[in-house]
Amino acid sequence: MSDHSSDDVSLETATLVQPNHPDSNSPPTSPSSSFNLLNSPFLAGLLITAEVVGTGILSLPFFCSILTKPWGITYLLLNIVINYYAGIRLTHSASVVEKREGIIVRDLLELSKYTSHHSLTLLIYYLNLLLVMGSYLLTISSSLSSLIYPHIILHTILTGFIAIILIGLSLKYRTMSKLGRLPTYVSIITITLVVLFCILGAQSSTSSPPINPLQIPSSLAGISFAVSSQKLLLNVRASMTIEAKSEINYSLSLALALYGFFYILTILSAPDDEPLLLNVLENGTVLKRLTSLLLSIHLIISFTINCQCFNSSLTSYTSLSYPKKAALTCFSVWLVANGVPFFDDLTSFIGAVTTIPLTLILPVLYALTTDENVTKGFDKKLTWGIVSGSFIITVCGVLSSVWKINNDWKTI
Repeated sequence: MSDHSSDDVSLETATLVQPNHPDSNSPPTSPSSSFNLLNSPFLAGLLITAEVVGTGILSLPFFCSILTKPWGITYLLLNIVINYYAGIRLTHSASVVEKREGIIVRDLLELSKYTSHHSLTLLIYYLNLLLVMGSYLLTISSSLSSLIYPHIILHTILTGFIAIILIGLSLKYRTMSKLGRLPTYVSIITITLVVLFCILGAQSSTSSPPINPLQIPSSLAGISFAVSSQKLLLNVRASMTIEAKSEINYSLSLALALYGFFYILTILSAPDDEPLLLNVLENGTVLKRLTSLLLSIHLIISFTINCQCFNSSLTSYTSLSYPKKAALTCFSVWLVANGVPFFDDLTSFIGAVTTIPLTLILPVLYALTTDENVTKGFDKKLTWGIVSGSFIITVCGVLSSVWKINNDWKTI
């Protein structure tokens, strides 16, 4: 969702740089040889914010209504605190590995090579990217098809056409330097305007949908999906100067505070009777069409960047050409968007299956592997407490999401 221009650094640029391999005899290359470095922790915090805030915010009011707003906001704040702790542990683990191995840790996959969780990280990381891109494609299709005729056949065809267009974009913009700085600002501005228009133009609701207690675990997973901040944290850290890198925890805290405030404001202000916030606007109105267009622009940028990140990181694992990887990726994403054509269900499923393990469980497990200080005392108890609690929410969230997906398919 974010990029920082051809002359500056992108969140995903670090992922696109060929990583240092542990069996290499050559000295580690400096990131500066591949891209310019960030010298501002404040700017890094803004980049993290731009990366995290996305489609998750569109379902937050609905998820919090299932938990009730006080409990929903409490759980959101708890996630922010745990994300901060997990982020600190993740960056510290990266520092420990860099000093010990003499390398530059550029992303989660690179760090996981020096732990016993590399295979699990690979599986969850790539699955997360595919599912997230699937949610982008689904939401683009939903926002556009609702202006024409909301039919399941049209949805299937429309997602196919959109996927083909996105393949072309990913082929044209294979690196962040080709995207430029503008998409970053466009991405932030468009999602902000989408939320604002939904709040201001919402139709008055006369009744709330019935709530089933079995939806609670999936709602918890959906909120965790919206808050997650660890997936590209190491990418941002690797793009910073040595002086600024020491302030990465400040950047993380700034980002969590900024989008945490934005989320709470949205929960308190926006209608909560629709799984997709866009649906609170009346169909056929100019405001609905404008908001749908803005949301589609935001998601097209997000999809292109994630597709680029996904395909480029596969270089070490496949010999397929970039066009073939792009086509295969978009086809896989099209299957996801049509296999789970319900926005809230897909968001909950992503949160349960990949986001919680990737951003809460694995970072603290890395710390147990790389930092001996975490294996004793209060840190050890806290670490295992986070792992245990996150695992329970993951299992319950997966079961709840699968149950709801099955029920929603029956109602089509």
